[in-house]
Amino acid sequence: MLFAFTSFGQSSIDKEVQVVRAYEPVLSDAFKINQLPVISDTMKLVPKLSYSIFSKVTNTQFRVSPMPAAKLIGEPVTLLNPFFVKAGFGTTLSPLLEVYYGNLRQADLNYSAYFRHFSSAGKVKLDNGSKKRVVQSETAAGVNGKKIFKTYAFEASLDYNRNRATFYGVDPTFTGSIEDDTLKQVANRFGVELGLYSLYTDSTHFNYRGRVGYTYFSDKFSMSENNLDVTFSGNQFLKTERVGGEIQIMHIAKSSDLSKDPNTVFRLSPWIGLFGPDWRARAGANFVSNSWGGKNDVYIYPLGELSYDVIGHYFIPYINIGGHLEVNSYEKIFKENPYVSPGLNVMNTNHKFSFEGGLKGKFSSSVSFNIAGSYSLSDSLYFFVNDFSTNPSTFGVVYDNAQVTHFFGELVVGVSHSFSLIGRGEVTRYKLDRISKPWQKPPWAVTVSSLFNLKDKIYIKASLVGVGERFAYTGDGGTPGAITSVKLDPSIDLSVGLEYRLSKTFSVFADFNNIAGGSYYQWYRYSTYGFNALAGVTLSF
Repeated sequence: MLFAFTSFGQSSIDKEVQVVRAYEPVLSDAFKINQLPVISDTMKLVPKLSYSIFSKVTNTQFRVSPMPAAKLIGEPVTLLNPFFVKAGFGTTLSPLLEVYYGNLRQADLNYSAYFRHFSSAGKVKLDNGSKKRVVQSETAAGVNGKKIFKTYAFEASLDYNRNRATFYGVDPTFTGSIEDDTLKQVANRFGVELGLYSLYTDSTHFNYRGRVGYTYFSDKFSMSENNLDVTFSGNQFLKTERVGGEIQIMHIAKSSDLSKDPNTVFRLSPWIGLFGPDWRARAGANFVSNSWGGKNDVYIYPLGELSYDVIGHYFIPYINIGGHLEVNSYEKIFKENPYVSPGLNVMNTNHKFSFEGGLKGKFSSSVSFNIAGSYSLSDSLYFFVNDFSTNPSTFGVVYDNAQVTHFFGELVVGVSHSFSLIGRGEVTRYKLDRISKPWQKPPWAVTVSSLFNLKDKIYIKASLVGVGERFAYTGDGGTPGAITSVKLDPSIDLSVGLEYRLSKTFSVFADFNNIAGGSYYQWYRYSTYGFNALAGVTLSF
C-alpha cells in the first residue's frame, strides 16, 4: 500500500517515501537475579514455656425427668395338647398306631410317654417265583423325664422294643412254607438310662455329663446279652485353653449259647482345646483296652481337630484326625440286618486311623452346606454274606482289613416356614486285602427329602433314596475256595406324602411309597414291596 505525505516548513521539501509496514515497538528482554539471600544464623533461641491449669468444679443444674416404662405386647402362648394320636392302614395289610403323651409347660420338669406299632403282611415275590405273605412288625413303648435344678439336670428313660421278622430270602429250590416256625425271628429289647449333667453358663466352672445305661437283648432262639455302659465326661476352662476328657466302661455279658466270654471295653480320652478369634483346635488321644475271649488288646488312637472361619461362618475349612474301636454287639448287628443267623458273634472292628478334611458353611442365612472327604485304615471290617452252609436265608459275616476312601456332600435349605430341603450324597471305595468285593456295600448312595407347607393347611413331603449297584456272595459253586457272586442292580425309591389339616387338632394323611413300583433287593434274596400306600388320621387333644 502506498501513502503520500506533504509537509510545509521554512523550506520546501519535495520527497517521496515508501512505507512497507506499520510501526511495531519492541521491548528487549529483562534479566532478573533469581538468587535469594541466605542468612546464616549460628545462634538459636528456644523459648521455655511453663503453664499450669487451675481446675475448678462447676456445678451444673440438670434434673432427670422420670420416663414411663415402655409397654410391650407379649407373644401369644400357643395351646399345648398333651396327647397326640396317629392311626392308619396300608395296602400291604399294614396297621399303624402311634400314641404320644407329654406334660404341659413346666419350667423345671418335663416328662413324656409313647407307644408305636407298625406291621405288614403283604405279598412279596420270592426267588423261587412264588408270591407269599411275609409278616414283619415293630412295636415300641417307653417313658422318659427330665428334672432341672439350679446348677444341674437329671434325666431318665425306660423303653421296650419288640421286632418280628421272617427269613423269607429262600433259594429258588425252596418248596416249604415261609410260615414255618424255624423261619420266624422275634427280638426283644429292654433298656434303662440315667443321666446327670451340669448347667453352668460361666465357663470358669467345671462342666460335666454322666450317663449310666443298661440294655437286655434277646431273640426267639434264646440268644441274649446284657450290656452295661457307663460314661463320664468333663471339661474346665483355664486361662487360654479348655482341658477335658471322657471315661467309658462297657461290659457285654452274653448267654452261653451266644458266647462264653464277656466283652469288656475301657476307654480314656484326654484332650486340650485351643481357640482364637477365627480358629478352633483340639488335640488329644484315645486309650482303649479291649478284653474278649481271653485276649486283652490295647489301642492308642490320635485325636485332632482344626477349623478356621474364613468369612464369618460362610466358609469354614476343617480337618479331623482320629481312630476308634467299633464295638459290634449282637443288638447292633441285628439292628443293622435283622436276617442274621441267630446268635451271630461279630468281632470288634479296629479303625486304626482316619483322616477327614472338608469345607462347611452357608451361602445365606437359609442355605448351608458341608463337603468332605476321608481316608481310613480298618482291621476286621465285616461284610454280610448268605450262610450257605446252614441256612441260606440267614446271613453270616466275613472279615477283611481295608483302606476306605469316602466322599460326601450335604445341602440344607430352609427358605422359609413354607419350604425346606435336605440332600446328601456319598461315594465309598474299598481297597481290600483278601476278599474280592465289599459284599452288600454300595459304592454310592443319595438321599433327598423336602417339605412344603401351604398356609399351615396342606403339607406335602417327598423323599428319594438311591443306592448304587452291589455285589453279593453266592457260594463256591461246588468248588472249594472258588468265589462266585451276583450283581444287585441300583435302586431308586421315591415316596410322596400328603397331609390336610382340617383343624389345629385333626388332620388326614396319605403316604405313597416306592412310586416307581420296582421291587429291589434290600439284602440278597430279600425283595422289597413294590408300590404301596398308607392312609389315616391324626388327632391331638
